Amino acid sequence: MTEVLAVREATGGLCPSGPCDERLEVLRDGTWASSDEAGPVGSGFLDDDRLAELGAAVSAAGGVSDASVTCGDSVADGPDITYTWYADDGTTVLYTLIASPTGRTSA
Repeated sequence: MTEVLAVREATGGLCPSGPCDERLEVLRDGTWASSDEAGPVGSGFLDDDRLAELGAAVSAAGGVSDASVTCGDSVADGPDITYTWYADDGTTVLYTLIASPTGRTSA
C-alpha cells in the first residue's frame, strides 16, 4: 500500500455555490483522487516533476508540530480549507494548515 503524501480538504460552511465536503488526496507514488459529499469526482497521476515539487513542499514542512484545530466561526461564511502533509510512513502528520474564508489561518 502506498502512503499518503498530502491531503487538501474543504469542509463546513453554508455551501450555496461550493462544496460542503471536498477532499483531494495525493499518494507518494503520484496517484491522486478527489471526492466530494456525493462520492468520487476524479483521479489521475502526477508526473515526476509535479510529484517532486509536492515532495519538496512536504519536506520543507518537516519538523513542524501538528496543530489540533477545530472548525471556528468561519464555517458560517464558507468552507475551511485544510492542507495536511504526512511523514514517510503516510500516517504521521508533519504539518496542518487551516485557511478560513475570512482570511484567518491556524497552524
